Amino acid sequence: MDIKSAWYLIVQERIHRVVSQEQWSKLEPGSFELHQVFDTQRDALQELSRLVKVSVEEVREEVNRVAASKPGQTR
Repeated sequence: MDIKSAWYLIVQERIHRVVSQEQWSKLEPGSFELHQVFDTQRDALQELSRLVKVSVEEVREEVNRVAASKPGQTR
């Protein structure tokens, strides 16, 4: 992996972001949490997309569970 062209998936202020090496180098230490490092922007964005889909599915399941527990509620 060429560190100069690396892409970083980070969490900053509870939001996942993909940043380039240049952006990464300008971040304040402690202002983010590193999730993963990727060789390409595409790989980083694919992982970000996967994480969003997982989160959406978790919320959908929770909404369905709550709705099912209320009498008279339908989907």
